[in-house]
Amino acid sequence: MSNPTTDNNELMIDLMEELTLIELIQHIVHLAEGCAFSQVFAEQVKPYVELMARREKINERQALLLSVIVNESVNGGCFISDIVSFINCSNLDMLPYMKDIDELELMGFIESERFVHSKKYMVTETALESIKNDKPFKHKSYKGMNLVTFLSTFCSFTQNLFRHRISHEKYYQEAERLWRDNEDLPILQRIDGLHLADNNEELLILQFCRCLMINNVADLEVRDFIFIIDEGPDRNEHAYALTHGEHELLNKNILEFCCEDGMKDTNKFRLTDKARRLLLPDYKEEEEVKSESMDIIASKDITRKALFFGDEVKKQVDRLADLLKESNYRRIRKQLKENGFRSGFSSLFYGEPGTGKTECALQLARKTGRDVMQVNISQVRSQWVGESEKNVKRIFDEYRRLVRTSKRCPILLFNEADAIISQRKRGNGSSIDKMENTMQNIILQEMENMEGILIATTNLACNMDKAFERRFIYKVEFQKPTPEARLAIWHSMMPTLKKSTLKTLSQQYAFSGGQIENIARKNMVDKILYGKDDNDLEQLEEYCRSEVIQNKNRLTPIGFTV
Repeated sequence: MSNPTTDNNELMIDLMEELTLIELIQHIVHLAEGCAFSQVFAEQVKPYVELMARREKINERQALLLSVIVNESVNGGCFISDIVSFINCSNLDMLPYMKDIDELELMGFIESERFVHSKKYMVTETALESIKNDKPFKHKSYKGMNLVTFLSTFCSFTQNLFRHRISHEKYYQEAERLWRDNEDLPILQRIDGLHLADNNEELLILQFCRCLMINNVADLEVRDFIFIIDEGPDRNEHAYALTHGEHELLNKNILEFCCEDGMKDTNKFRLTDKARRLLLPDYKEEEEVKSESMDIIASKDITRKALFFGDEVKKQVDRLADLLKESNYRRIRKQLKENGFRSGFSSLFYGEPGTGKTECALQLARKTGRDVMQVNISQVRSQWVGESEKNVKRIFDEYRRLVRTSKRCPILLFNEADAIISQRKRGNGSSIDKMENTMQNIILQEMENMEGILIATTNLACNMDKAFERRFIYKVEFQKPTPEARLAIWHSMMPTLKKSTLKTLSQQYAFSGGQIENIARKNMVDKILYGKDDNDLEQLEEYCRSEVIQNKNRLTPIGFTV
């Protein structure tokens, strides 16, 4: 004969098994309200929390707390004080349950929003959906994401952390799961290849990548990303190392300081151009450098020309040619770095117009097999506020790209750079003055960090700002040719001239090489048109007179004083 009590219990269990999750929660909440954790409550609620715990794979205390929080989430969530009031217990009675609340948050059932002295809890959208559909809660899979979806999901986690909706422990857990589910993404494989010692550094890199890719924001202040690291000594150490230029991400050339008005800002950072192209190769800048502001001259396209200088200039130019020879260049750069020196080379060619400054730079490029990126300063300037500064920055960005992609490091040539290396304006000047100063500050900062070869030419070195003078490691003064040099230039330009004609022209006219070339070209044109004789000294002197300025009955070559 069966036991009636046993039969009733089995019937009760069978009926409970048919309850949905929502119905289970309703029963638990109804019994929990005002229960004060009494013994009677414990006996009454036990079957329901056991069943819910088994279905959701959590413990019985977590089943009770989750039910109450689901109920309170209808009104926008609850504080611990709200749960205490609902159950009608003391704060000390609630204390043993705090660990269970933290575990529910880590498992993804609930989330929190941090306030000054407390946290507000609510059921997560994913958990609520599973309860409504009467299905056990499962973490949403992150597998199979593309780069944009991955970074967008990471962005969502990070924003929740920033708004104190999730704890750092939960954030790290979800970030690790997101990473693990998408470990085949190229960006994650490349970050792995950086061999970083700290997982926090990987998260910092992802923060910069997501801000750039998703929000199109490149420059971040320390406060915009340091919150990713949990409060305490670890966060402080990272912040100190960053602002003092000692952080591993700076040392590995992954992050760099930003520039404000051309000056380094130690509180603001961005991905280096190298890191951006490694991690986000498909990201495109807002604008490319305007093509009219620069010319790329291949070394093979530079016509060979003979140059004639005085002994001192020739010695300095030969030294530069030796330096730029590829085998020497690589060896010198390597040893400079090993000894803590900057490895970029900036040179200034200054002197009178037509003395061969630009041609010397081109011939150095031809001789050492280096392409030239020649910048047209007048095209860099813009009438629009801020555009000139952006154009300068883009030029250096483009040069860095060329350095990376070229077999040999190219030469960045600022031709006729008088306007950008002249003395900076002091005090409160016009908006144009401020724009010029900002451009100069940007160039100064770029020269400081130069990883390549810069040559600037100018006719007005006397007006050069001292800050620029310090940044040029080589300064070569191109003087007007000596009579002996002029004789050689005349002969190279017009090899059929008689020795007597060459001597007369070289001694009588203190011309630069550019002026002599003008005369040689005029002579060639007339020879083609009229069949003139090269050795017509009278005609050549007429050409020479047209190259000089008449001043108080005295012939003075253009640009010189005899």
